[in-house]
This record gives sequence, structure tokens and C-alpha cells, in this order.
Amino acid sequence: MSANGGRICDSEDKISTMSSESIMDFWNGSEKSETKERKGLKVERLSSGRKITSVIPKQKMAAILKPEKRLQLTVNLHNKESKQRIFNPANVENFSGRYRFSYEDIPVSSSEDMGTVGVHYDVKPFDAFSDIYLGFGGYGAMAGDRGGFFTGGATLGVHSFLDVPNMADDYAFDVGFFAGGGGGADAFPGGGLMLRSHLMLEKEFDLVTLRYGFSRTDFPNTTNSNDSDTHVSIGLSIPERNFSSKIFKDAGVTLKEHQMSRRIVPVMMWYSPDSDAKKRSGGALTTEISLLGFQQHQYLNDNLYRTFEAYGAGGGGTDGFAKVLGGLGVNYPVFNWVNADAKLSIGMAGGGDIDTGGGLIIQPMLGFEIPLFSQWSL
Repeated sequence: MSANGGRICDSEDKISTMSSESIMDFWNGSEKSETKERKGLKVERLSSGRKITSVIPKQKMAAILKPEKRLQLTVNLHNKESKQRIFNPANVENFSGRYRFSYEDIPVSSSEDMGTVGVHYDVKPFDAFSDIYLGFGGYGAMAGDRGGFFTGGATLGVHSFLDVPNMADDYAFDVGFFAGGGGGADAFPGGGLMLRSHLMLEKEFDLVTLRYGFSRTDFPNTTNSNDSDTHVSIGLSIPERNFSSKIFKDAGVTLKEHQMSRRIVPVMMWYSPDSDAKKRSGGALTTEISLLGFQQHQYLNDNLYRTFEAYGAGGGGTDGFAKVLGGLGVNYPVFNWVNADAKLSIGMAGGGDIDTGGGLIIQPMLGFEIPLFSQWSL
């Protein structure tokens, strides 16, 4: 009630009808409500002393009281079509590469041809000119009667896939030029310079690429009158990375999909000539021959590997004799402390006045490997 008997509000009517307990409950509840309301009330005091209260909507209050959430950037790297890539330290080169092999008959005279095998490793090192490759390798006699003829050098070439309407996209052309030196077996006596150009058509399969085309050989400083010739050349190449594999190239795969480990094996070898072994100059070959060389093994799985081998004469009066081979091998554990190793290699050999005929050599080997400690074995 006011001083003049007027009512300020109707709360007095309610209080008069309540019991003392109800009044206490009401009072306590009012305090709690007031406490709760203060959390959700915006109170303004006017100059007249009156209070104006307004209720803040719950949604706004929740927005104000909601703790600050930090912005997080999530990048989803999942790709259903992506291929699993296994990177091995032995295969971390940035260049795409391939092994390239060829065979051709080079005329030595009007009545004699020298069957010649080429072995090269090619890389594409230029990002701006992705079709240009550099090759390193050489050629050697494998058929005829010039075993011991070897040349070594480098190739500069262009390899590109054909883009012809209504033609499969696994065809490519390869044009290149080789310059090197060597000789032997009195095939092209003189300065030893060999120049070779080629134009090849390639057909790619899953694991190998077949090659067919033409090549021209020139021996500009030889005394042999048959110093140049154009002839058919056949061959194959094995892509090690995306050199000539269009499947890998389109998928953006720059390294091999499967893991491959390698090992280098220094080798000492002795030949004990048979009774019918002969020298190219005539006479019997009776002196024991020692060879020094190396083998490179590249594993295709846990046990199967491919091998590349090169040897040169180290004694026995046969300086100039050499052999280069490639093949497959198997290394299998027999016990915890020993592995059985067997391989079959094929290649070319000659020089050093040793009569090897056309130069073809087949070399089976069987032995044991004893692991010594980490990454070393005997």
C-alpha cells in the first residue's frame, strides 16, 4: 500500500491469502528467480530511478555464452582411384628410365655379317623437353666370327607416343644418334670411332616394349672398305619408370609401383681352358685366365632377381678380353646362416686373342651366400 492508501501492485492481495510457509517459499523462489533472471535480464536505470527490464532471448544468450570455436582446416587426402606407391631408396631418382636392347647384322665384308647386340640405359632428364632422352651403353659382337668386338658411348634421342586418329595409344616412335669408340677382333681396324643413327617404331605391352625399325652404322676412320651400312634393327625395351609406359605416364606415376632392392657384387673369377680352347691367332690356349668384374642384382620379388654382369681380364696374358652378360637368378634361404644362389646369364665375350667365335656366351652359375652382418654377405 502507498502512503495515501493506493496500491502499487496486486502482490499484497496474493500475500494476504498465503500462509507463512507459502510466503517463505514464495520469497525464496523469488530470489532464485531473480538470480536466474539476472543472468538473462538486461537492466537499465533511468534518470527517474525506475528500472526497465527486458528479457534477452535464449537463442541470443546461448550465442553469447557459447565458447569460441577455433577454425580448423581439414584436408581430405583420400582418393579412391589412387595407386599405392612404394618408394625404395634404390629407386629415388627423379628421372624416368628404361633398359634398351637391340640386334642387327652389320656387314664386315661383302660375304660376312657381324651379329651385333646393343645394351643401353636411357633417361629423360629434361622437364622442359620431356621427350628427349640420353642413353649410355654400347654394342658388341654376338654372331659371326668377330667375338671380342666392343664399343661404348652415348645416345641422344627423342621418344614420343603417337597421336594418330583411330590408332591405339600404345605406339611410339624413337629416333636417336649414338657416338662411341672401341673395336676388336679386326672387324673395323683404324681409329675405332662408331656412329649410329636409328628410327624405330615401338609397340608397348604390359611389362615390355617391342621395337622395329632401321639403323645406319658408320665407321668413319676405319681401313675397312665396308665402313657404312643401313639395315633392319629389332629390339625391346623394359621401362623402369614412366619412360615408355603410357599407363604409368597418364596416371602420373613417377616411380615403380613395386619395391625393388639392389645389390652390387664384386667378383673374381678364374678360367681353366679346355684342351680344345684356341687363340684367335692360332695355337692352343693353355694359360689360366683370371677375371675381375662386378654383378648388379635387382630383385623382382623376395627371391627372383635379374642380373647384369661385366668382367675384364686381370691376368694370364689375355689383356683386352672382356665379357658382358645379363640374366635371371634365384636366391633362396636353406638355413638361417646360408642361402642357395643360382643364375643363368647370356651375353657376349671376346678380345685378348681368345677365339670366342661369334662372341655368344652362356654362363650358368651355382653357389652359396653366407650373410655376415647388416647388408653384407659372402
